[in-house]
Amino acid sequence: MQQFWRDSRLLPPIRRAFFASAGFCPRHSWLFHQQVTTAHRGGALAELYSGLVARDLRRIDALVNAHGEREGLLSERLVEFAHRSACRKCEELEAATARRARAGWRLLREPEMCAAYRSSDGFCFRHLGAVLVAGRDEDAELALVLLRDWRGRLTELHDRLQEFDRKRAYQYKDEPRGNEQLAPTEVVERYAGDQPEGAQGTAPSG
Repeated sequence: MQQFWRDSRLLPPIRRAFFASAGFCPRHSWLFHQQVTTAHRGGALAELYSGLVARDLRRIDALVNAHGEREGLLSERLVEFAHRSACRKCEELEAATARRARAGWRLLREPEMCAAYRSSDGFCFRHLGAVLVAGRDEDAELALVLLRDWRGRLTELHDRLQEFDRKRAYQYKDEPRGNEQLAPTEVVERYAGDQPEGAQGTAPSG
């Protein structure tokens, strides 16, 4: 992302892709915002979004003018106006994830690596899915091992989520708190992956 707003945002193909997707997805839009704000480089964001806004102002003018040209033309062009391409950064991330998933699958076919994985924190859902898809036609037994491992992790996490919820009730408020208090944060990490760098997330309280 830093390379994008420092340099590559000025390249015409990169700008066209940014405009075609009406900016980034929410996740990468706010990451962009956070990075330029932290670096005191808000001008990079202002310059880029100024171009996007100017483009959309022209498009809106064209839509308003189209309304008087012929019946149905506005309806047709509204679909075009609302369309947005996929977030470029998400596409790059997905391509990189697929490459790593293929490499990860090959490693997990080695018994010692599979054992090491099972004693680690494991994959988030997105990466688990990517690895399973990467090797879906090669080794059904390994896929079952990974699925059962994830089932075990989810079962333990589900129990802690229920305990967290139980201790929110007034009659149990004085019970000692344990690692179930970490479960709300851990379940988000389990499905969404680690928090983005610089995120200010904290564990929810009861």
